[in-house]
Amino acid sequence: MTPAREPSGLLELGIAVKNGRSYARHQRHSGTLRVLRPHYLETSGRLTYTVLNPGGAYFGGDSYLLDVRVDPGASLSLYTQSATKVYRTPQGRAEQTMDVHLAEGASMEYLPDQLIMYRGASFRQHTVVHMHPRARVVMAEIITPGWSPDGSDFAFDELRMSTDIMVHCDKDCDKDCDKGEFLLAADRLRLVPEEGVRGVGVMEGRSHSGQLVCAAPDIDEALFDRLATIVSSMDAEISGRSGITRAGVTVRGGAPDVVLIRTLAHRTGDIAALHAAVVGELRRSV
Repeated sequence: MTPAREPSGLLELGIAVKNGRSYARHQRHSGTLRVLRPHYLETSGRLTYTVLNPGGAYFGGDSYLLDVRVDPGASLSLYTQSATKVYRTPQGRAEQTMDVHLAEGASMEYLPDQLIMYRGASFRQHTVVHMHPRARVVMAEIITPGWSPDGSDFAFDELRMSTDIMVHCDKDCDKDCDKGEFLLAADRLRLVPEEGVRGVGVMEGRSHSGQLVCAAPDIDEALFDRLATIVSSMDAEISGRSGITRAGVTVRGGAPDVVLIRTLAHRTGDIAALHAAVVGELRRSV
């Protein structure tokens, strides 16, 4: 998958594993994307990278491409150094494309800081995950409105985010897979303030939105119940505006299950606390 125009920033990562520790077998960056020196935050051998944008923000006409490939048995956590700010985009919307490939037994977490949409900003993000049926992925997003002169929470022009999780077909797959994979789950978010976002079914009077999706082959009923308990045990303001759903498709030969959590709130920290608790339970369980 390639962006429609030459990217303002490019990041390529290829992650492999040796002696129980993951490492970068390939790394390339150009333009306004960089990564800090990798490190290990725990004893599991999971490799952690922090992505940064020296430009400090996304501007009109910017486009960014992240290509991540995790080899069999390797694991990666990907963070950002700070919030992603999208300023006014009179030159045209800013875009980010992320292409992820996960081999058998691979694991990846994408846990960026919040995305802040400022007055007059337009941003589109498209993520596609191509995963083996026995791979695991966790991806989270928090959307925050930026400051505007009139004090409005929704002064940006447009935000569109899409995530598609594609699963490789194996020899026992009973899906019609023309390209060797099928769509396991799709998540879409579209916010256009001029069309109204505060009403029922959209932001419900809240200003911040969070979503977390996990696809893994071993999300059983017991784990789902534990995750649901985490959601319900949060502060009433958060638990009352959070929903958790288990989804997926039945495929002969097996396929990952999907858990999606969506939250509305008034503060970034409330959503971040929920995501941290859920990710902690997933790390212990899958």
